[in-house]
Amino acid sequence: MHNINDRSGTLKIVVAIFALILLAFGNISLNIAQSDPCSIGEIISSFEQAVLESRLDTWSQFYHERNCRPEVLFFVEGLSQSYQELVRSNIPFGSSSSPCTIRAILSSFKAAALSRDVNTWVAAYTNSECNQSIRETAEIWGGLFVIITGDPSSVIGAEVTNIVLGQPVSIITNGVDERWEGHPMRVTDGSLTGGGGHFQPDGVLCIQNDDYDQLMSVEVTIDLGGISYVTGIRYHQGGVYRSTTWNADRMVTPFDDSTTEGGSEAYAGAWTTHEGILVSDNITVALDKTRTAWERDWLCIGEIEVLGIRFTSN
Repeated sequence: MHNINDRSGTLKIVVAIFALILLAFGNISLNIAQSDPCSIGEIISSFEQAVLESRLDTWSQFYHERNCRPEVLFFVEGLSQSYQELVRSNIPFGSSSSPCTIRAILSSFKAAALSRDVNTWVAAYTNSECNQSIRETAEIWGGLFVIITGDPSSVIGAEVTNIVLGQPVSIITNGVDERWEGHPMRVTDGSLTGGGGHFQPDGVLCIQNDDYDQLMSVEVTIDLGGISYVTGIRYHQGGVYRSTTWNADRMVTPFDDSTTEGGSEAYAGAWTTHEGILVSDNITVALDKTRTAWERDWLCIGEIEVLGIRFTSN
């Protein structure tokens, strides 16, 4: 089994909401005023109060019994679960006068959200000397706020781009692979074509399955370089000789599980795109290939792109 790691480390915490929710309702811009129980302002204010009064479970149950939209319940659960993780880190409750306490992060998050200045708030905590758990909680709450408002660019001040260009890659297979052509970093090097040979050695990674009717699984994990707001994941087999048959049979991402596009002619290839919403610091894409004919032995990866906005850096 190959296990190639260009970066060590573990996933801090992942908060995901799949495309079905936001695609069903379009871009959500919930009322931030503190009147409707399902508004952002009321959720954040009541969350702080519930923590102060040690009734977080009751608070969460209240929202599950309300007729709020699904994305509101996601926001509520995200706040609740991340707060419980913070408590398990033995962070002092303290007072609001010390920024590195639970009390301070609660009150300052409320103030930042109500003034729509969450970006500045997240940056302040990310660059602070607070405990890592406090800094990560700030990043998570900032990401949750971005999702619930449905307009990341207005909060983060950036456009959606491919955020993994040149980022470190880790690849694990199930052991069926016979031979590799290329280095894992070709997955994010921005190149679909290159030297002109069968494997386009300048920009494409190809892995061979030499066993007929055997499933080869390739799991690709890409470091996003920091907590990021992700809206899409794209795979392309690259401009390889047999681009119509050297693509993955199946692509699984946090957003979808589908076949991939084979391309229309040699050296062409095609993009397969999965869309959704995710806040994370890494992405894992699973690619499967079963050899059913002599010309279907290679699984090639010209590029994997992750479309989104990075709003904290490692």
